[in-house]
Amino acid sequence: MLSDKEQQKKNSWWQQPLELFAQIAGWLVFPILIALVLGQWLDKKFNTAPTLYLACVGIAFVISIVGMIRQSMIAMKKIDKIGKEGLEKNKNEDK
Repeated sequence: MLSDKEQQKKNSWWQQPLELFAQIAGWLVFPILIALVLGQWLDKKFNTAPTLYLACVGIAFVISIVGMIRQSMIAMKKIDKIGKEGLEKNKNEDK
């Protein structure tokens, strides 16, 4: 019989990947949307049509890439840690 903790892990196998997807998608969507609105507003205010708009989008793209890479690195370290713990647990059970 599975313990409550093991049962919860078994039932929620999809939550961590979905959470990671949402975090990475957030890094892609939100900076770009903010840049689109800000760029259009700045271009109207200073009458510099597409210059500031394109600059804002370019900066947002860089921010998005850096954020996605950073979030992916954190997730990879977490997955690596879980994998090492699993290996150690299996070694201890084999003895």
